[in-house]
Amino acid sequence: MQGGIKAKRKHIQREAMKYMIKRETNLIEGKLKLSKRQMNSVYGHVRKYFYIASFATSICQSL
Repeated sequence: MQGGIKAKRKHIQREAMKYMIKRETNLIEGKLKLSKRQMNSVYGHVRKYFYIASFATSICQSL
């Protein structure tokens, strides 16, 4: 049962992360008025840092 809850939490975190990244990129897009192609590269960078940050927080929580 515990594993199921953990998996569910991870899924929710992932969805929240996606939503936050989307919102952030929309804000950035609105401010900088970038083209779609430029926006995709920025989105890639933002996502990479988000995953690093979430990985770090999950390590800290497990300690």
